[in-house]
Amino acid sequence: MSFNEPWGRWTDGDVVVFRFTAPLPRHFSVELSGGAFGGNIGKPVKLRVGNAEREVVFDGGPFERVSTVKAEFDNTDGSDTIVIQLPSAQAASQHDRRRLGLALRSIKVAPSP
Repeated sequence: MSFNEPWGRWTDGDVVVFRFTAPLPRHFSVELSGGAFGGNIGKPVKLRVGNAEREVVFDGGPFERVSTVKAEFDNTDGSDTIVIQLPSAQAASQHDRRRLGLALRSIKVAPSP
């Protein structure tokens, strides 16, 4: 993840790993709010927890329309990690060499029944 900005943070690179201090719930949903950058708009973004993988799509760019996507997981492996795999992280400009993919405003993990 890149540095904190007033609205949230950019992903920086093709893969983002969120590692938690304890295992994630056995059954849970993860909700991401934000927008995609460049070639990631409208393309499948992979979310992985243990051996389970889901795909979500951010319809809009990072600032013109905020998307909220949600995926359900059964965490049978007791994983403590959420991995986000981006299809096309790319440099923002010739002066900003970060490899942007998503502008994340929030990420929420909520146990499911």
